Amino acid sequence: MLQSAFFLNDDLSFNHVHFEVNFPKIELNFEKKNIKPTEAIKIAIDNALKNEKPYQELIKIFDTFGYLLAQKYILGQKLYNSCVPLQKISSIDNQLEIEELFENYPSKLDDMLKKHGFDTSYLISMNGEAVKINDVEKWLNEHSKLLQVISRSELLPVYEIFDESTSYKIQSILGIDNQKRIKRILMTGIVQIIKNTKYYHIDFPSNLESCNYHIFAKIIRHTNEELIDTVDKTVVKIYSKNKTGFLAAIENINEIKNIDPADLQIMWILVGFPDEINFYSVHTRELSVLSVEDQNITLEDNKKSILINVPKELPRNSIMTLSFEYPLFRNNLEIQDGKIELNIDYFSSKNGASSEDVMSENDKSGDVESESDESEDEDSEYVIKYPCIFASDNEFIEADISTSKCKKKLI
Repeated sequence: MLQSAFFLNDDLSFNHVHFEVNFPKIELNFEKKNIKPTEAIKIAIDNALKNEKPYQELIKIFDTFGYLLAQKYILGQKLYNSCVPLQKISSIDNQLEIEELFENYPSKLDDMLKKHGFDTSYLISMNGEAVKINDVEKWLNEHSKLLQVISRSELLPVYEIFDESTSYKIQSILGIDNQKRIKRILMTGIVQIIKNTKYYHIDFPSNLESCNYHIFAKIIRHTNEELIDTVDKTVVKIYSKNKTGFLAAIENINEIKNIDPADLQIMWILVGFPDEINFYSVHTRELSVLSVEDQNITLEDNKKSILINVPKELPRNSIMTLSFEYPLFRNNLEIQDGKIELNIDYFSSKNGASSEDVMSENDKSGDVESESDESEDEDSEYVIKYPCIFASDNEFIEADISTSKCKKKLI
């Protein structure tokens, strides 16, 4: 059977028309389970996954080896032509199938091409050869055994042909999870606190591609290699975020003046999209971000609790990190004791409670980090930012940037 097809965009502002005639001979189908990566691409992928800029390296690999693989191929011959119609077309037949073996073919084809303004004297082969309309039958007989791929379908991403573990790592770096783009913990760091020093500038190991990231920071007390305590009486504010680094400032620094500064560090994590930032630490790829959301809140005198939405079926080993963005124009804003106190209560579904029962109340100190960027919602006094994560099997995660004798940190 000979198949003729027109391709015309529904948007009539695009009036370039493509016409092709397919002569299918053989259909090849491949099962996904039987498609295996070559040794060359496996080595390239393995090296890319070990790189601190894995996204960029993966794109280079896909540019070389391809992004998609077809599971279905049609072999045969194809002739085509294209033109800009002499007048706008209101309707067009998408496909015409000619059952007859060339008996009525020349006249039908000629009428079709003339109708849409094509040059009716020739068509073009896949090798760029001009074939006269009247010679199509002769050309086809001469080339019927020289089969070429004329159609590919049932496409799948290249990363799906790798083993499950490698495929997951690639998807994580590309920022997709079940075709959904999600944020990741891309970088971590520890900054050693110096006595009576409020400001600390952190430089990234390499320039980032974007400033669209968020920093969560907290002061910790590192008494020894096995024990870490958080210091809740102080807050870390983040200023001057850019592609090369950021500035961290310790508020209420007098609260830690009686603690040996050698035992104090600022622990921080950077959250963003791997494809935008183009940096993804090899130490944090086993950590999964369950949610990153913004929540506008307005503090009221009679407001005793804040309800925070969290993902359903939140794992028991989840850690919630909070930060606050507040508008600078609220000069008359008064917060008791200069801080917001939060208490996180988690009720397991086994006890008959759902994920909606996770509450945040003004009863216990829970300051994690305060960022000085102005809120986009002028009706809100604060914006809560929080990602919910669950830690990997390793209790300690090695920091990417460390100015401390403590080279590892607890997530």
